[in-house]
Amino acid sequence: MPRLVVAVPVYNGEKYVAQSLESLLAQTFTDFELLVVDNASTDRTDEICRSFAARDARVRYVRNERNIGGGPNWNRTFELASPAPYFKWAAHDDLHAPRFLERCIEVLDRDPSVVLAFTEANLIDSDGNIIGSRKLDLPLSAPDRLVRFRSLLDSYDCFEIHGVIRRQALVDLGKPVLGMHLDGDGVLLARLALLGRFHEVDEPLFAYRRHATQTLAQFDNDHQAWVAWWDPATTGRRVLPQWRRQLELWRALAKTPVPPLDRLRGGVALAKWVKWRRRRFILEARAHATSLLRSLGRSSGAD
Repeated sequence: MPRLVVAVPVYNGEKYVAQSLESLLAQTFTDFELLVVDNASTDRTDEICRSFAARDARVRYVRNERNIGGGPNWNRTFELASPAPYFKWAAHDDLHAPRFLERCIEVLDRDPSVVLAFTEANLIDSDGNIIGSRKLDLPLSAPDRLVRFRSLLDSYDCFEIHGVIRRQALVDLGKPVLGMHLDGDGVLLARLALLGRFHEVDEPLFAYRRHATQTLAQFDNDHQAWVAWWDPATTGRRVLPQWRRQLELWRALAKTPVPPLDRLRGGVALAKWVKWRRRRFILEARAHATSLLRSLGRSSGAD
């Protein structure tokens, strides 16, 4: 049994997946399984990943019979992973410096109060050139779980989802690990923050690639399409992404195993957050109502 499973969900990643897998196999920490779950790619992803599996026994390649959607495929990687003590998601287009896993595992081995370890990051472009850097400015290492939880209420880049996580913490949160809704990764991080502290290694060992074909770039201005990426069952349905995200945060607070007093404090924090940002919910509800009325009007005209 390896100590860590690194899971790579991928779809049509022929341009970058080889670089990503190479950076993971070059890690100084070697006691891991590299699980690649291909969401029925139609390019050379299958060929590339099979070649890695043939050359390194740590690589396990699984190909879905059909495309099950982005969010479900991320959950499938966790379902298929060996029950190692530690788990990590890795995007098929990002890169990891050789000591990334080593430094994160050191932290988790040393401090049981930490549920997730990650590092500072560099931002790279499609050609691998550094175009920026990123250091966490949220109090995710604070001893108070509500301080950590409140800091994650606003949506942000969620780089920590690519850190090394205690598998038992993910199991304790129940299934599915990632919620099938907008910002499912952000809500998961908020739930993990209720369970324990996050630790950022003070060294940029992670490279987050920004390019035109990544999910963020494709759907940043189209939340409806992004919701369908998370959950294909919502395709063609009217949804309210911000309202759904907020509902999931309330559910997270209710389901996560925390003391009653902290659950009450979290509820107060969520209520205040909704009040402060009520405009975004009002605007989304108005847009939804307007769309619905227009649809009804077209339907009546057709009749």
